[in-house]
Amino acid sequence: MIGIIVTGHGSFASGLKSSVELIAGVQSDVSYVDFTAGMNTDDIKQALNESVESMGSLDQIMILSDIKGGSPFKAGLEIAMSKENITLFGGTNLPLLLECSLSRYGADDFEVFVNTVEKLGAEGLSRFEMNYDDDDED
Repeated sequence: MIGIIVTGHGSFASGLKSSVELIAGVQSDVSYVDFTAGMNTDDIKQALNESVESMGSLDQIMILSDIKGGSPFKAGLEIAMSKENITLFGGTNLPLLLECSLSRYGADDFEVFVNTVEKLGAEGLSRFEMNYDDDDED
């Protein structure tokens, strides 16, 4: 089984929790860790470590952070470097989190799963352009 830890600045993680639960319901083995005002890097690392420890029996854990290089990402990186079963992503968005949450149950090959999630997360951003016809007048 694959566990998921979502982290980020402010209420990023809890905001994604709200969205995921509205769309897909409560997800098991998913933890949300906010990096709020007043916290320091030791605090976020401790909170992430506690989430990892709570998922100790899982085969794989994904830490999904908001900004690559930010404090939550760096804390996740330190943890991921010390444990072989943790994969870290920066630049998390709602489509990526939904894909992780919903497709992890049938994932037979973790590396294929991670590659698919990464691709879908990158495709989560798309530009929409309006085409206005200057000849139409109301």
